Amino acid sequence: MNWNGLDQRKRNDDALQQHFWNLLRAVVPEKAHELDQLLASLDLRIELLESDGILFQGGSYRFVQFNHRAARLFWLGSFIAWEVYESIALSTGSPVPPENMNARLESFNQLLESEDESGPWPEDIPEPGASLESMPIQNRAPADVARFSLAWGFLHEIMHVKHQREQTNGDCLLSEELSCDAFATSFILEGVESFAQQSSDDVAVIRHKRELGIYFALFSMSLMAKGKWHESKSHPAMQSRIDWVRRLMGPERSEMALAQACALFLTLQNVWPGAPGVL
Repeated sequence: MNWNGLDQRKRNDDALQQHFWNLLRAVVPEKAHELDQLLASLDLRIELLESDGILFQGGSYRFVQFNHRAARLFWLGSFIAWEVYESIALSTGSPVPPENMNARLESFNQLLESEDESGPWPEDIPEPGASLESMPIQNRAPADVARFSLAWGFLHEIMHVKHQREQTNGDCLLSEELSCDAFATSFILEGVESFAQQSSDDVAVIRHKRELGIYFALFSMSLMAKGKWHESKSHPAMQSRIDWVRRLMGPERSEMALAQACALFLTLQNVWPGAPGVL
């Protein structure tokens, strides 16, 4: 992500750290002990900064730094993804853009390009950080999945810090990005069976929600990278990252989540020709 234009004002107080770790513990509660170990071993600190553009980066051997815009774009993209699939599920035939998709994408682009990272924001979508219990009931399911999307993004950046600490980042930026995608994906998925045993929930339902959250993160990133989906000096092509994460989900993957992701990205391709897809 772009570091240019950083404002020197920071927020890295203990309340922010607690909020961040509460997010991760909420999405992977079976890994609470491992999260505590990760925090201690990396001496990790989360910093919220004011900056131009999208800021979401792990670096300097201990910091994950982000701005409001990055968190809100992941969150908004996940809500758009939910609405798209919900519209598809209620229709028949080939995926077509839902009636309000263009309006939603315009809201996304306005936030992406706005000089004010705190606005504009759709009135009917809750801001990231709000508790599920405080939301209208129709927003709770998409917000629950959006939490996994945002957590996946943070875990990706944590792995950048881990690479620096262990001096395993090497010279290839592209392979490091794929390594960070792999870490975030496996961290969220590898404890599915353990959590199912602890909670007595259906393992298939748990895996479905977690994989859907990961696909929503990739969808949000695809929206942020509109027209720039090709490989760069620092990042693999968006299509390569989607293919990589899909393979990482392995043979035990949720076929329902895969079908939803296929329909979601196909709908995006109908609106934006040349956009990446899942298959």
